[in-house]
Amino acid sequence: MLDNLLTQVRNLNSLWPNEKIKVPLVIVLAKYDAWMQLVRGKFPRGKAPEEQHPWKLTANGSINCYHSERVEKYSRMWRTMLLDLIPSLVATAEAEVEKVTYIAVSSTGGPPEFGQPDANGTRPLCYRPINVKPIWAEVPFLHAQYLANKSTVPFIKDGKAVM
Repeated sequence: MLDNLLTQVRNLNSLWPNEKIKVPLVIVLAKYDAWMQLVRGKFPRGKAPEEQHPWKLTANGSINCYHSERVEKYSRMWRTMLLDLIPSLVATAEAEVEKVTYIAVSSTGGPPEFGQPDANGTRPLCYRPINVKPIWAEVPFLHAQYLANKSTVPFIKDGKAVM
């Protein structure tokens, strides 16, 4: 599927087969809550993505800014993990695209629970709103804006806030 996508992008931009695609690619690694145990021991205590926000207060503490440097740091970690698990994905993406970012997300932050039995006694799977705790779900959108220089929120670049 990635090959097909890259071929379409290449055709839309009239690129030669040996030219790298200049449009950044963000690869979203979904269901982080389901596979986070695979990487649990790789983070120092308190440094896992679900414990780190993609936001940083400015030096004077007046505003939260999107922390692109933190996202890039985690991207390098996810890339290393993917090299072990799916090296062909990393190889294909990076051979074809100049800038690839890997972002792990979870829209719910955990698995569904069994709900109350219905009239047939069946207990449906459901999410209780109070238990939904997304992990970096907004980051792919914010990072794509950041990479396109069209950010709608202030961000950190080279250690400084950019509005």
